[in-house]
Formats: sequence, structure tokens, C-alpha cells
Amino acid sequence: MIQLVSISIINTLVLMAWGKYLHYLDAFTDDKNNEHRLFWFVMAGNIFSMLLVFIIYPLWQSVLPDFKGFRFRMGPFEELSRFIIFISLAGLFKSVKEPRDGVILAASVALGFALGENFLYAFNSGMLELLYRSFFGTLGHMTYSLIWGFTWSAFASIPDREKGSPALVYVVLSLIFTIIFHGVYNALLAYGYPLFALMTSLVTLVMFFAVYGYVRDNSPYIKYPVRSEEPRLNSSHIPLSRMPSSA
Repeated sequence: MIQLVSISIINTLVLMAWGKYLHYLDAFTDDKNNEHRLFWFVMAGNIFSMLLVFIIYPLWQSVLPDFKGFRFRMGPFEELSRFIIFISLAGLFKSVKEPRDGVILAASVALGFALGENFLYAFNSGMLELLYRSFFGTLGHMTYSLIWGFTWSAFASIPDREKGSPALVYVVLSLIFTIIFHGVYNALLAYGYPLFALMTSLVTLVMFFAVYGYVRDNSPYIKYPVRSEEPRLNSSHIPLSRMPSSA
């Protein structure tokens, strides 16, 4: 009972911390009416994507070769399940209005999945594993998801008349790339190469900030600070003081 309570408290704190950070990255939610969508993407990732993993995995477990068994093969199914949940909710809520939305919402689905996975790992491997995965494991899941989240949201932003196979190919390729990358990470851990596994996580972390910086700087939802106009407003009295009749 004490273990259950401890795991629940840590998971709640992790949810609040990462959720707050994603909310910070998801700027201008008032303009896009996306503020409350993050919660549903996280919850769906926590519940439905984990269910999909354990439904799809037994059906397809004979398709992939057994590289250290369960741990390698779970990567592809985790990414597929999260992708299915993401595009389903994105279509239902129509919440992808720019590529940045895809990055943040895909990461939200991954956050929900990571919380559920961390909960299971904590019971099997102890609290130290939970603490490790609360940061590194959760961060890895979210940065993997940004790859297909970005390409899908970019594809969704294309007018219907311009959508074609080349654009869709990028989505498929990004999903395949993420699946392979995730599978390699799991295999490195399974074979006892945690340092190389950490290096792959650092690569995806750099990719995350690079992609997010790009979609942020090219976002149509740009906030122009009022402060930048203050010098002009403050100097407006000068011509009036020189030519009072013009007032």
C-alpha cells in the first residue's frame, strides 16, 4: 500500500512538472482554443495507447525478429500506438492548427504513455527505476514522438488540393525512423550499453529543441510585444510640442 501511494505521488508530481512545461511551450492557446486539449491527449496516451500496445503486440509479435525479445520489439508498437491515438484525437478535436501543435500534442500523448509505463516499471524494478524513468524515460518518449508529430502536423497544414503521396511519404518515413530509433535504444539497453543508449536520447533531445525552435519561429501565431512600441509612443509628443497647432 505504501509503495502504491509513493508511486502515485511521484507520478502526479512528474505529470504536473512535465505538463506545466508542455503548457509553457504551447503558447497562444487562448487564440487557438487548445489550452484544455493537452489534458485529453495526456490521458489518452496514458490509457488507450498502452492498451493498444498490448493488443497489437501479441498479434504482430512473430513479424519482427527477436532482438533481445520483448524490450526491442516494444519500441515499434509503442510508437505505432501513440501515433494512432495522436491522429485520432487530432482529427476529433481539430486541434492541430500549425506544426507546433503537432509537436506539443504528440509529446503530450507520449507523456501519458510514459506515466503508465513508469507506474508498471516501479512495481517490477523499484523506486530508483521510477525516479530514473521519470526524467530520462519520459523525456525519451516525448522527444521520439516529436518526429512524427511534426511531419504529420505539417502534412495536415497542407490544403487538401495539394496533399499527395510525396507529403504523405514524409509522414511514413518519419514514423519508420522513430520506430527504428526507439528500437535501437531499447536494444542498446538490453545488450548492456546504457551509455550509447543515453547518446541516442541526447540526439533526439537536440532534435526536439531544433524542431521546436523552427516551428516556433515560423508560427503564424506570433505575439508582438507592446513594449517594443513604447519608444514610438513616448516620442509622439515631440512633434506636437513643436507644432501645437497641429494638435
